[in-house]
Amino acid sequence: MICRRNKNGFSIIEALTACIVLSMFVITIGAICTKCLSAINGNIEYETAWSLLDRQLNIVRQNGVAEFSKAGIMQGNFEDYEQYVWNARIEPLEPAGLYKITMKVSWNGGAKSIETVTRLNEDAEIKPLQMEIK
Repeated sequence: MICRRNKNGFSIIEALTACIVLSMFVITIGAICTKCLSAINGNIEYETAWSLLDRQLNIVRQNGVAEFSKAGIMQGNFEDYEQYVWNARIEPLEPAGLYKITMKVSWNGGAKSIETVTRLNEDAEIKPLQMEIK
């Protein structure tokens, strides 16, 4: 028996091979997109945390370090971002009126956090000295 091959098209093996290669390509692109979206969401969380930390430091600066310290509220939640929690530690330094402020914002139950340490004079601007991401 003589087999005649149709030279005008693809064989079934060629078509299946092309489908397998194409599906592997689509799966790889999908995995890359998922990883990128996850990284973007993580960056949004960190950006939000830094913004909230800056907002809290501005509250300390506007009210005055001594007044903020006298109020005794050194930790709390943000009303508009309930998953984020802040805490502060204020230490007086020499000369009088100079304070070391350690401010930390954490989220995801404390699994992620950022922290900054700054020195603030009652009449000076906030100047971050050290930043740490955990």
